[in-house]
Amino acid sequence: MELSRLPIISRCHITLCCMLVVMAGHFQAATIFSSTERVSNRTTAEVVKSFGYPVEKHIIESGDGFLLNMFRIPNQDGPAVLITHGLLLATDFWVLRGPKHDLAFMLADRGYDVWLADTRGNCYSHKHKTLTETDAKFWLQF
Repeated sequence: MELSRLPIISRCHITLCCMLVVMAGHFQAATIFSSTERVSNRTTAEVVKSFGYPVEKHIIESGDGFLLNMFRIPNQDGPAVLITHGLLLATDFWVLRGPKHDLAFMLADRGYDVWLADTRGNCYSHKHKTLTETDAKFWLQF
């Protein structure tokens, strides 16, 4: 049966399974560091900087007042590329293994202006202009 003819719930299951397989492979590989590349409790910016790349941190206010974090590996002359993480992750996902293994560094090395976006609710983007995490509206606004 063609994928387009499957019920929507089946297509969602297929997509979710594919995402989990990809994420599982990345996490397994992300645990293998050489002694010089070991990552501890460092932010995305600290990890990027530790590999010798320039990094900027930006806070973007969404239309509904959420303050979202973005990291940038700048290259003024290159085309911009935006990378965002998957469900329950953060921008760390794209930089933990270093320049030889992670997409953000590979793109930067090829001349791209790399932007790494953190979606709201994760460890980098959990602030709002007027609400706090204890306000129910903080978690219910869309």
